[in-house]
This record gives sequence, C-alpha cells and structure tokens, in this order.
Amino acid sequence: MGQEPEESVDWAYAMWRIFAILVGWDIPNDKSPMPAPSPRALGAIVNYGNATSTSTTIKLCPLRIKAILSILEEAQTSKCLPPQTSESLHGKLMHASDQLFGLVGRAHTRAFRRRAHEPGRDNLNPQLEASITWWRHHLATSPPREVPLRIGDIPLVVSYGDGEGADGRIGIVLRATFYTDGLPRVGSALTPAPVRRYWARQRAQSCGPTSPAPSDAAKDIQQIEGILPAVILHNFPQISHCLWLHFVDNNGALGGLVKGSASIHSDEVILGYTWSQTAQRRVWAYFDRVDTESNIADIPSRQPVKKMVDLLGMPYQSFRLKFPQELVSAIQSSLDA
Repeated sequence: MGQEPEESVDWAYAMWRIFAILVGWDIPNDKSPMPAPSPRALGAIVNYGNATSTSTTIKLCPLRIKAILSILEEAQTSKCLPPQTSESLHGKLMHASDQLFGLVGRAHTRAFRRRAHEPGRDNLNPQLEASITWWRHHLATSPPREVPLRIGDIPLVVSYGDGEGADGRIGIVLRATFYTDGLPRVGSALTPAPVRRYWARQRAQSCGPTSPAPSDAAKDIQQIEGILPAVILHNFPQISHCLWLHFVDNNGALGGLVKGSASIHSDEVILGYTWSQTAQRRVWAYFDRVDTESNIADIPSRQPVKKMVDLLGMPYQSFRLKFPQELVSAIQSSLDA
C-alpha cells in the first residue's frame, strides 16, 4: 500500500499506473483502485488527515466489528463458548486491542485464552461473562485511535515511582509541562490495608494453604509498584492528551504494564483499570525500567514527604496522594466474587 501527500497523490497514482504498463504488469483496476483518504488494510481503516493535521487516526473496520459482536452476542445469549470458538475469538480481540488506544482491552482477552485450553468445557464463567460484556460495549463505542505526527507539540509528563513491601508505602516524583513553576511534584502514601489483604488472600488461594499474615505482606511488592501508574492518573487529572513517560524499578510490574495483561488476577484488575484510564484521557503512555540506585522516587517511598527535609537535593512541591476509590472497589469486589 502506497502513501502520498494529499497535494501530489493524483500524480503519484498516474505515475504508478504508467510504470506498471511500461514494465508489462497487467494490474486490474480493482487491484489498484483510485487513492482514498482513508484506506482499509488488515481490518483497520486509516485516516491520514491533511498537511495541517497533528495526528492521524486508526479505527476498526465496521465489518470486522460486526463479525466479532455477532460471536460475542451468540455466546452471551446461549451461555456457551466452546474452546475452539474461544481460541478464534481471542485472536480477533487481540487484533482489535492493537487498533484501539494503547493496550485497552488486553486484560479482557485472557479469559478467552484460558477457555481455549479447557477441553470439554463450554459454559460461561464469571470472567468470560465480564469480558464479553466489556467488549460488546467498547467495540461499539470506542472512538478512532489517534497516532500523533508531531510528538513535540503535545504536553510531556515524566514520572518515577517506587514502593516498599514492608509497610506498603509508595512514593512518586512527577514533572510535567503543564506546571509552569517548573517544580516536580512529590507524593507519598500507604497502600490501603484492605487492598493488601486481598493480594495476600489471593496468594493463599494460588499457592495453597499459606497464612495471609502481615509478615507475608512483603510478597505483594509487584502489585504495590504496578498500581503506581493508576494512582498517578487518579491524582493528576491534568494528565490528558499528552505523552507520559513513567519509570519503575520492578521487572514484574514493568512487564505487566508493557504487556497490558498478566496471568495473576490481582494484576489484571490493576492493568485493566490503568489502560482504560489512559485510553479515556488519550494519553500516550510509555513504561520503562530504572535502576533502584537511580530511582529518585525511592526517597518518598521510605518516609512521608513532610519528613524528607531536603533529601531530594532540589526544590519541589509536596503533593498528597490518594488512592482511586474506584480501583479499590474493583479489587474488593473481585475478592468477594
């Protein structure tokens, strides 16, 4: 598929057809149609805009959406989803997730993948029911995904996060172009106790009879660090339609954030919420690794900000972090289920 600026596309098409004739290629008109501002390829439609556009858009082809919705509706109506159908549906939804904003929806594909490897089962479990409901809604309502053409023209946010397993304290350092004073925002908070109890109980269910006592709490460091982007999004509503670079020093948390899904259910709840928020706010999020020794958020993760004095070695503005109640409720409801 060729791409050409709007002002020269007609001449480019004419030259292409003349070239094909000169080299002896017999190309039917239906195999080389007239240029279109929004061509379709691999189940997606691309709208390039014009020379003044700051972004182009990608959206799912309506025919593909209709086909997927038909399978989802049939499964929900019949309360039946055989492994073979689920495997095919998983592939289609993974492709759909790639065309939507960021990795939104990726956490809602794992239930279909699990069913694909469950021979002899075709009933809908609660996870499949929830995933089918989510996809039916979002396939029909998701707007086209923007692809920025000039990254330098959009706001920039850079953040560092860190967590401690002992008391569950988290710390963040954030700097953004929407703050005109140039000062980084530094925040610190304790992970809510009910959330940590949920993570401990899930470990007990997954690993057999183990005690979810406070001494076992340090094993939830991956969840503590993985939840940081969701906390940042909740506390900084200004993070919208921007480029966001977030650095984390936990490989497990980083892997889940980059992939958009995880085999651990507690991580799935976190990742689904995080990527749904980035999609709603049109945030281009990029997650990467930072060594512990270079992670400036290590300082506020070890003590309340008001006790830091000048440990950061630079001026900053303290910020009181709050956990998103919506996410806490989602974690708790998953525990009750």
